[in-house]
Amino acid sequence: LSMFYIKFILPGNLTKGVCPLNGNINLGPYGEPNGGYFSGGGIVGKSVIFNPYGVEGKMPIQYNFLYQGEIITSSMQSITVESEYDFSIVGSQIVCKNSPDNYYWISASDTSNYSYQWMSNDVKLSGNHASVLINWSKVTPSQKVVVTATSKNGCSYKKELIVHVKDTLATRKSFPIFIDSEMKILACSDTSANIYRWI
Repeated sequence: LSMFYIKFILPGNLTKGVCPLNGNINLGPYGEPNGGYFSGGGIVGKSVIFNPYGVEGKMPIQYNFLYQGEIITSSMQSITVESEYDFSIVGSQIVCKNSPDNYYWISASDTSNYSYQWMSNDVKLSGNHASVLINWSKVTPSQKVVVTATSKNGCSYKKELIVHVKDTLATRKSFPIFIDSEMKILACSDTSANIYRWI
């Protein structure tokens, strides 16, 4: 009489939340005996590799091993994959060099469960909130606003926005015009009344 045991136990960090953009995960160390393969959502073919990109939520996984001509399977374990964070940066994409304080903010369905690192001109800006003021008065003509959003699970997502800094001076009554959440036009006027006709 021979006894055969198959074992599959995932560590806690894989069951609580995997980052979707962190690349492939080798599950080989978690299946016994060695030499088997995994099956389930996110598994690359018949292998020990789990690819989190393109899947989200709980992915049931099991370990399979060929023993004496028969496939023996383990009980199911679930890998939880965090949903990829969809957000955008909103703010002026065309500014004048005498406009010191320009407001930028995060557009997303959820901003409360993330912290934000803002960068401009390769310099980290203070604060970790969903909005920031940026001074473009002393920078070169083309710059990037880069934001890294980090979830409570430690997953990071990065977006950038190109900003063009013009040499011309803006008047006191200058203001940006947004179309589809993107700043397309910098409108300037020296008068108190402004009428725009869209054709």
